[in-house]
Amino acid sequence: MSSAPPEGDVRSLKSSSERSGPGTASPFAGHRPVLVAEILDAFAPCPDGLLVDGTVGGGGHARALLEGRPGFRLLGFDRDPDALAAAAANLSPFGDRVTLCHASFAELPSALRAQGEPRIAALLCDLGVSSHQLDTPERGFSLQREGPLDMRLDPTSGKTLAESLADVDEAALAQILEDWGDVPRARRVAHTILRRFGEGRLRTTIDLATAVSGLLPRRAHVAPATPVFQALRIWVNDELGALKSLLDVGPGHLMPGGRLAFLTFHSGEDRLVKHGLRHIAEDRERFKLVTRRSVTATEEERHDNPRSRSARLRVLERIRDDAEADEGR
Repeated sequence: MSSAPPEGDVRSLKSSSERSGPGTASPFAGHRPVLVAEILDAFAPCPDGLLVDGTVGGGGHARALLEGRPGFRLLGFDRDPDALAAAAANLSPFGDRVTLCHASFAELPSALRAQGEPRIAALLCDLGVSSHQLDTPERGFSLQREGPLDMRLDPTSGKTLAESLADVDEAALAQILEDWGDVPRARRVAHTILRRFGEGRLRTTIDLATAVSGLLPRRAHVAPATPVFQALRIWVNDELGALKSLLDVGPGHLMPGGRLAFLTFHSGEDRLVKHGLRHIAEDRERFKLVTRRSVTATEEERHDNPRSRSARLRVLERIRDDAEADEGR
């Protein structure tokens, strides 16, 4: 398995297979990728070449694509070292067809320069959080199990949730909760979080869930604090900033016939992707929307994998290069 030469802040992963070698149970073993068949169908018309997985996780989607498309080579990104270790083990049968980078997908341009390969045949970005991340208390994502106020996708860098709460005012926090969690009564929830945090009564994830649960309506299948945790995670990791960056630069790296696919799991992300792809597709000489409406999971998959219930897939295709489009005018 190859590793990308470092350039800028793109860090190549060389120790993944060592940390998760033969006989080692992958921490992502229970994570089931969603809409696999639909993604395989979406990428079926793509030419052979470089497949970019912007959030490779444990490698579930990547493995299915590499098995189904022998002409694909993978450049996989993830900010989570645990995910990359699991992906390295899961994808080891594909050898040099796989390169993994410990980096955000926002760093795609510098990673492609490091590879010496600027064009992409297929680009997948699964914006969901893995079951392993949610179920590991020390990562600070869990509503049910006590952990620190962390929530970083990359625990080796950046500010924790606790550090971020120390620097934010009530109005800004309320806007974050409203925009990225659709949290009702966001101003009241923000006030409660910051008051308890300032009083030293909000030190763990259980403290946070307890503080906000009584302020929010109960919904079927979803704990009341879920949208708050979701919005705070997105904020701590600047996930929407990275997504906007990929929407800006990703389509320009596609080769003719290449496709870009996004998997979203909540309305804020999906709105951003939907409007972003529609804006790109206004350039009809170069791009087209493959999915006029989002693709969702079948009833069978929703029953077998509850995580798929909120998943939405949207796909864009590059039709022609800039020079080809100009010649056609």
